[in-house]
Amino acid sequence: MQNGIEIGEVGERRGHICDELLRALPEWFGIEDAIRGYVKDVERMPSLIASVGEREVGCLALNRHNEWTTEIHVMAVHPQFHVAGWGNCS
Repeated sequence: MQNGIEIGEVGERRGHICDELLRALPEWFGIEDAIRGYVKDVERMPSLIASVGEREVGCLALNRHNEWTTEIHVMAVHPQFHVAGWGNCS
């Protein structure tokens, strides 16, 4: 845990969490069909969730193409946590 942020894998709730976070970001994820597609995709992908206390505030889903290649499929951070220094690795 760093700065009160806990990051961990999530199982059965990952689609629901992703849906809530994407809908909180309409300027980036404002197309309903795209949101539903991401949520469906996330249900089958390894996913990480960032939490502050009991609140899920970020998600990241990985698309594993093969044993050598993995890409970030979708990533979202709740707007209340933007510009909060989360990208600071020091």
